[in-house]
Amino acid sequence: MIIRFNLQPWREVARQKQKKNFIAVTVGVFLLTAAFIGLNYYVEQNYIDEQEQTKDYLKNQIAQLQSAKKQVDSIKLLIDEINKQIQAIELLQSQRGTALKIMDYLAKNTPSEVFLNHISFDGAELEIEGVAENDAGVADFMRILQSNELLNTVTLRGGGIQTAKSTARYEVNPNSETKSFNVAASLKAYGGDVDEAR
Repeated sequence: MIIRFNLQPWREVARQKQKKNFIAVTVGVFLLTAAFIGLNYYVEQNYIDEQEQTKDYLKNQIAQLQSAKKQVDSIKLLIDEINKQIQAIELLQSQRGTALKIMDYLAKNTPSEVFLNHISFDGAELEIEGVAENDAGVADFMRILQSNELLNTVTLRGGGIQTAKSTARYEVNPNSETKSFNVAASLKAYGGDVDEAR
């Protein structure tokens, strides 16, 4: 007697089990993938948000630095203006003393044959107009100016030495050798010889 076994149900059961296992694994992989994608998206969003916050922070810091730079620049301009004013005041003070020294020097050293009509001093240059009995008197006066330690080379200005003419202040004999002159000299501090002037 032959015993027959029906294997069909067992195979079907195994096939169904494999199918269920495959579906379960597929669903598991899908869920795991979805979870990984979600986690990755969450991490990326957090990173982007952090980067945006960092950018906003840097923009604020840059704006503050630019504002501070403008304030520093305005302070520098103010300091420059103050320094210029200080220099101008110091220059005026030094000019006042220099002008007094030059006037005192002229009063003590101008020859008796020389008459000064006009003296101008702008702080950088001395200009003198006057008359002298003759050419030698003009030359002597220029040598006297040249010997002053505060003045640079003395030069003739305008028409230089000319025959003098009568004015409201004095009368010139038409036959005399009286000469009018205009001379100028820069201060050594302005002409480059600062050390000598000191």
